[in-house]
Amino acid sequence: MSGQKRLVVGLLSHYLEDANLGCVALSVSNMALMDEVAKQQGIDLEYRILLNEKAPAAAPTHSATPYEYRRFDSSKQTLRHPLRYWRSSVFDGCDLVVNINAGDGFTDLYSFNRMISESYMMLLAQRKKVATVMAPQTIGPFEKPASRAIARRVMSRCVTVFSRDRLSTQLAESLSARGNVVEVIDVAFALPFEKTPIEPLPGQALHVGINVSGLLYRGGYNGDNYFNLAIDYKAFIHALITEVQAQGHRVHLISHVIAEPGSVEDDYSACEEVAKHFPEVVVAPRFEDPIAVKNYIASLDFFSGARMHATIAAFSSGTPVVPIGYSKKLNGLYDTLDYPYYLDIRDSQWTVDGAVKQFLTWLDGRSELSSRLAERRPVFADRLEIYKNNLRSLMTAAARIH
Repeated sequence: MSGQKRLVVGLLSHYLEDANLGCVALSVSNMALMDEVAKQQGIDLEYRILLNEKAPAAAPTHSATPYEYRRFDSSKQTLRHPLRYWRSSVFDGCDLVVNINAGDGFTDLYSFNRMISESYMMLLAQRKKVATVMAPQTIGPFEKPASRAIARRVMSRCVTVFSRDRLSTQLAESLSARGNVVEVIDVAFALPFEKTPIEPLPGQALHVGINVSGLLYRGGYNGDNYFNLAIDYKAFIHALITEVQAQGHRVHLISHVIAEPGSVEDDYSACEEVAKHFPEVVVAPRFEDPIAVKNYIASLDFFSGARMHATIAAFSSGTPVVPIGYSKKLNGLYDTLDYPYYLDIRDSQWTVDGAVKQFLTWLDGRSELSSRLAERRPVFADRLEIYKNNLRSLMTAAARIH
């Protein structure tokens, strides 16, 4: 025995290659934070990146920590072959399992099947007596009683459940009686960036970025206002660009989910469609790296978007931002940060004209938004530090001498 501390961490739902760059940002950031803690504590860290049978296996280019990919059956295959599930060796040798649930997957908002997919391997890890942790994420909502029962079982057996907003904390505490819920912040606030050089515009003209959500632009998963928005999102985007351009500003259309062209989730093809109506806009590249997108967003004078991690990229890089909310995850985050400059387009108070008018008011008063960003920076920095301190305790406790 060398007397050196060794820790093998199994990573669930940590995607290093995904259409949604927000998911990649979470994975890269969480691994970077664990790398930092391991180095500080003198722990020899190794990762077991745990993927279901269909997930891609990209190399972790942002971390030098030794890793190994392990695959497990999808929930559908598990139902077909339950004995293979119970005999799974995917957690063998793991001292700790950390699940980030892609940031907001621990819910039945996206279907009960998705809830099962995000939960069943955690239940197996717990059955095999491996310490489990839920990394910072949105908890819920849970509409079905069965979903609440699963959530209660998973969370009550975790060593720690980290939430990233106040609403999630309240829900998690109502379901887990162990006192194991710790409120921190989204780990993507820690994603590094460098501003991309951009040519200043003449006079008072600004570079204004708009993240167009392909999902909302196409009406959601069913194409028929799936998220029960109070306004027509497509009409809002067109009206917003019309008014911003009328003020002489340059509009940049930015994607944060790069899926198959034309698919319901794909932002890039939605941006291309918008550009057909507004040929003077700049369509940002098809980024494959969340850091590259953040670098671009950080260079802008103002930003707005419906993809939460695109707005986090703006907030954490000091770019005045107006988030567009369509689920509790965004509202919960920005209420926690005491940042009121967002539009919840599920709220019946909004019309297309009213939402555009409010946006333009905030654009004109962007110095107020910039001041609030500077004021709130210590909040997310302190919460990231709380998370790192908890990671330090968890990782040290789980490490073995070898």
